[in-house]
Amino acid sequence: MRRIEAGTHTVTANHAGLQPQQQQIRVIADAEVSVAFTFQLDARALQEVEVTGQQRKIASLTKMETALIDLPMSVQLVDRQLIDQQQIIDVRDAVKNASGVVMGSTYAGAYINLNGRGFEMLNWSNFRRNGMFIWNMGHHYNDNIERIEILKGPSSFLFGDVSPGATINFVTIGLQPPPI
Repeated sequence: MRRIEAGTHTVTANHAGLQPQQQQIRVIADAEVSVAFTFQLDARALQEVEVTGQQRKIASLTKMETALIDLPMSVQLVDRQLIDQQQIIDVRDAVKNASGVVMGSTYAGAYINLNGRGFEMLNWSNFRRNGMFIWNMGHHYNDNIERIEILKGPSSFLFGDVSPGATINFVTIGLQPPPI
């Protein structure tokens, strides 16, 4: 650094995982001063890093036995573990975990309208329970839901005459979707 005021100064150097160092230096006007530091590892400064993994599941909504990571379409799962962790009690809270799906409106809080990727999800066509059509006129409380599968974008046309934003499938506990 240039043009540091003359006098005594304390120089501090630190970095994650190294012990911080300080040195006092005396700066004389128009003179050059150099400072050298010798660092030592400080294992106490490093925090433990925990890496966890998640086993990828397949989504029955896709009608294929393909892992989610291998699908060419956008599918999101809200599984039972996430439902329990966040204490989710209805679909309105569950879809907050899915990008591109938002609550559009409610009818006096009695039932909800969802939007998927900008398209209104039609109550009479965009919802399934175990792969079978259901009429969406409620909150779909989660007491018997194992996971919520959300198929987003044009792939939702796999289910026929639906709004192209998304299709939601509620997979119930202990029941598997019918074979394809």
